[in-house]
Amino acid sequence: MVWNLTTGGTPPAAVARLNAEIGKNLRDPKVEERLAAQTFEVKGGSPAELARLMHADAATNAAIVAQAKIKAE
Repeated sequence: MVWNLTTGGTPPAAVARLNAEIGKNLRDPKVEERLAAQTFEVKGGSPAELARLMHADAATNAAIVAQAKIKAE
């Protein structure tokens, strides 16, 4: 599976601002506490880092599906 991780035409400045604001909120102690209570791992980063993570996860999951011989019905 290949993820389409384009910004959909969103201007780079807007992507950067959204990333900065989301990152700031993820570092808020109250947000961190609430997410940790739900077993989320808070991990901020750049849009490029997210793309790499999603591609790696997709490859791992594809391998698991192939090894388990899972088929869509």
